[in-house]
Amino acid sequence: MKLLATIGLLPVIADFIEDLNDQNLLTREMKLKLNNVMHQIRTIDKKVMDSANDTVIDEQIKMQMAFRQWLTKAEEL
Repeated sequence: MKLLATIGLLPVIADFIEDLNDQNLLTREMKLKLNNVMHQIRTIDKKVMDSANDTVIDEQIKMQMAFRQWLTKAEEL
């Protein structure tokens, strides 16, 4: 369960880091460190997804969508 949650949520976090980079909201030091984190997330995600079956891929997508929806709802509160 924890592994599935990790591989489901980390790619969304990497997307958020990428958005922050694009919006120039980070200091140079933060950008360097977060770019490293983003790279590590993308590397792990690729390794997992390259060996995943369709069910795992579908579950990851569903989890990412649910996480994004939860964040949107939390933002509205």
